[in-house]
Amino acid sequence: MVEGSAGADRAAESGSSSAATPLELIRQKEGELSGRVLGAKREADEIVADARKQAAVIIETATEESIADARERTRKAIEDSEARAKMMLGEATSEAEALVREIEPRLQEAVDFVVGSVTTI
Repeated sequence: MVEGSAGADRAAESGSSSAATPLELIRQKEGELSGRVLGAKREADEIVADARKQAAVIIETATEESIADARERTRKAIEDSEARAKMMLGEATSEAEALVREIEPRLQEAVDFVVGSVTTI
């Protein structure tokens, strides 16, 4: 009996005998939902496309920044290495000059010793 009253309610709602059948209502709803799904899919595709574009920009920016950072680090390393090399060269030069000053007073004595050793053979 409940089913009969539901059918009567539907007929009363439409107010005429040309009311859509349940199958037509289902098809109509399917069409509406299909349109909504298609719209949602298009919107999702646009969101994904925008996200991909943003990701590409981020990757490009990150790549450029990492290249710039690598160049800066390389330049700094070269600069530091050159400064260290100059310092080491300065230290070596100072040590060599100190050795020359230390040896210089005895250089003539060393030459005389070598010459004397060679001539006595």
